Amino acid sequence: MVDLSNEPRSAIEAHGVIDDMGSAALINDRGSVDFFCWPTFDSPAIFCALLDRPEAGIFQLAPDLPDARREQIYLPDTNVLQTRWLSTRAVVEITDLPPVCAASFLDRKLSGDVAQWQP
Repeated sequence: MVDLSNEPRSAIEAHGVIDDMGSAALINDRGSVDFFCWPTFDSPAIFCALLDRPEAGIFQLAPDLPDARREQIYLPDTNVLQTRWLSTRAVVEITDLPPVCAASFLDRKLSGDVAQWQP
């Protein structure tokens, strides 16, 4: 697991936002959900590390690739956010989407491709 406790807080521009027309989540380019109010916009935040320390609540999926370049993109004409880590050892991608008509808010899919194995 990647330890974020000693890393500086990310700027707001390092986040992507997804919403289901009733609630919203801010997803860091490090793979963490830093702010998430659910089930409605005026609900208390479940994850609130954006406004406080990581102990305030965080949901993180992230590879241990310290040399990787990170990027976030939205799939064309969608509210689907992809966070990617690109390194010489691997490419890892997390896809986040908010299903509009489902009981849950946040779906996260993790995929990757290992270029070379180094134990």
